[in-house]
Amino acid sequence: MISTVRRAAAAVAAVLVGFATMLAVAPSAAAKGTDYGSWPCSRVWASRACVDLSAKRAWLKYKNSSTIYGPVRISSGKPGYRTPTGTFTVKYKRKNYWSKQYNGPMPYSVFFTWQGHAFHYGSVQSQSHGCVRLTQTPARKFFYHLQVGDKIQIVP
Repeated sequence: MISTVRRAAAAVAAVLVGFATMLAVAPSAAAKGTDYGSWPCSRVWASRACVDLSAKRAWLKYKNSSTIYGPVRISSGKPGYRTPTGTFTVKYKRKNYWSKQYNGPMPYSVFFTWQGHAFHYGSVQSQSHGCVRLTQTPARKFFYHLQVGDKIQIVP
């Protein structure tokens, strides 16, 4: 009788230890990229980047993976210079772009319209002339991971 209880207790302990180990070492669904979490863009679209203008957040999805980087804080267009919404394609990139129109730097620019709208490094404390501004580390990540032809989505 005692050995049966001990065996049962040992079996239960083994299951509990195994379960605790699994919880400790298994990455969360979000870390593995199997769950889009708060990604507000279409999960059906093959978008590589997503911007939520109302939440002032952006995400990056790594190529050939569902791993998500973000959300990161952004600023977008001010009244009269609103950031366009919809689905876009990366047109071109410039690491050290200088805007002649606004006479200012736009480092790590990833252009998604031919009218000059881009992701780029800049202050997220003030609104832009229609671009999606990112702090330095996210701007670099977006620049190096987004390629010409990649799809992005911007939601209101």
